[in-house]
Amino acid sequence: MSEEDEREQAKLRLSLLEVVLAALDRRAEVVETVWESRDRADAAERLRVLLGLPAGTPAEVVLDLQVGRFTAERRQALAREVADLRQTLRTR
Repeated sequence: MSEEDEREQAKLRLSLLEVVLAALDRRAEVVETVWESRDRADAAERLRVLLGLPAGTPAEVVLDLQVGRFTAERRQALAREVADLRQTLRTR
């Protein structure tokens, strides 16, 4: 894999992890939003609005989360990975 491909993969992973962290930080609102939605597509659109996601950002990554990932330990691990990816992208 080329360095440019690795950079693009890192940028994509970073954007997805940032969405997950935003959802974890607002987990009660996320659960309520999903619960009140008509279907998966409605839930995804409502999550995009709730989390202020730019067009094209996949809210489905939030819908695919398992409740077991809503722990403080998991959130800390994701935050560390986000920080590492940001640092990697800055140095490339």
